[in-house]
Formats: sequence, structure tokens, C-alpha cells
Amino acid sequence: AWSDEALGQARTVCIIDPENGASLKVAEKNGYAEILRTTYHEKPTILLERRVGGIVA
Repeated sequence: AWSDEALGQARTVCIIDPENGASLKVAEKNGYAEILRTTYHEKPTILLERRVGGIVA
């Protein structure tokens, strides 16, 4: 993925509202996996990560 080379980081993360099924589907398609359920601004949030070289379907 572009970010693997451009950002020079071992991983990238994203946060998504658990009710936003479309965004979760896009994230998973791009190699992101859930690592934590938490809250952000007092609302349920899922934290996902993608390691460098993560599988993109």
C-alpha cells in the first residue's frame, strides 16, 4: 500500500464508529483488523490497525 512506503511507519491505525458498517468493511478490505473497543468523545469506538505489508484483498 502507498502508506507502507510513504509514511515509513510499522503500522497505521484508524478509529471507526461500530455502527458504521460501510467504513468497517472498507477498513477490513484494506488490511485493517480490530485491536480494541473503547470510547472516543464518550461514544463507542473501534480501533483498527494495519501493519506494514498487511494483506489487501
